Amino acid sequence: MHYLPLRQLCLLLLLCGFLPLQAQTIVESEGSSFSKKLFGDVEIEIALSEPNSPKVRYLHFPYRLVLDFDDIDFADLPFDFGQGIAGIERVNFGRTQSGGRIVITFQEPYKVQSLVSSSKALDGRTGLRLVLEKTDEEGFQDLTESLGYTGGDLGYEKLPETIGAPELPLVVIDPGHGGVDPGAVRDGVSEKLITMSASRVIANVLLNSERYRVALTRENDVFVSLLNRRRLGEQLGADLFLSIHADTVEVGDAQGSTVYLLSESATSENAEKFAVFENRVDLFAGEYLEGDISDLTNVLTDLAQIDSREKAEKLAKLVQLSWSNGEMARKTKIESAAFAVLKAPEVPSLLLELGYLSNQKDRESLQDEQWIELISVKLLAALDAIFYPDDHAEE
Repeated sequence: MHYLPLRQLCLLLLLCGFLPLQAQTIVESEGSSFSKKLFGDVEIEIALSEPNSPKVRYLHFPYRLVLDFDDIDFADLPFDFGQGIAGIERVNFGRTQSGGRIVITFQEPYKVQSLVSSSKALDGRTGLRLVLEKTDEEGFQDLTESLGYTGGDLGYEKLPETIGAPELPLVVIDPGHGGVDPGAVRDGVSEKLITMSASRVIANVLLNSERYRVALTRENDVFVSLLNRRRLGEQLGADLFLSIHADTVEVGDAQGSTVYLLSESATSENAEKFAVFENRVDLFAGEYLEGDISDLTNVLTDLAQIDSREKAEKLAKLVQLSWSNGEMARKTKIESAAFAVLKAPEVPSLLLELGYLSNQKDRESLQDEQWIELISVKLLAALDAIFYPDDHAEE
């Protein structure tokens, strides 16, 4: 079997509209700072290549300030920007489908006291200066109601094109996390970049088999909500939805891969914690959080879901068998939990956790393109057993 070099695949994705053009505004780490003043005010300075004034909105539960920018690149800003500031729980930043976003999550309510974005905002230098001051619960609620996001159409403005012959089964590959949502981060390695590079290799292997069509839920380092990821699979009429992830643990040294299925209750404590983490990514990325899990029981008893679940369960066992045997075999288990991204009733869906970023050996493997290609070939064999059973029997 011949495989396209990754560089050629990226070129193909670019021609199909999969890769973005160069961002216009560059965030520069030199000159950017996050600090807390003597009387409790928080001051944020962000050096920019050109002025870029964000739209401001507030979200409750937890307290969040969301800054949405036009086309902007945060690549030079360190992962730990804003960490260690009293009263600040976390700072997320990255690309979205419409531009870029910073989400500041507070332990107590804050509001914008002043915001200046100009060519002289930072003592004569181009950038953004933002000063935040404490407010009370009522004041924050007023800001949320006047500026907060109240829902609306979360659908794609334009569906990504599928690659491959139209008569072939369509596999929608979902690179987990992205943009403002980094996923797990360990020793400077971000899950969102691991899942993107792995998804491209998987897509390459499937396309070169000439047995499958492929589409990606995100084509670069951009945030896509969980609901939109699932809807994309449904709208494209996917025959299979694969969400690609890399787990991490704070205690112990877990190693290996996990194939996750959808279920109302989790099969283990770790599976439950992982599902909770994955289902809350929209919350900390500044998206509107809807009750997406509350109707899970109805979904699981839906007649349309029964057939797709049976196919997903059969495929999960085949992936487990394929990854657990042969060259570079690795421990692979099957778990299930209430993952929002797997809820499409008519689309067989799996979440593939390729390894643990918290384990050094797994972390090295996840960054090794040849290793990712090997497990992708094994994944292809499992898919062939489902979609081409007659051919598989002959082998």
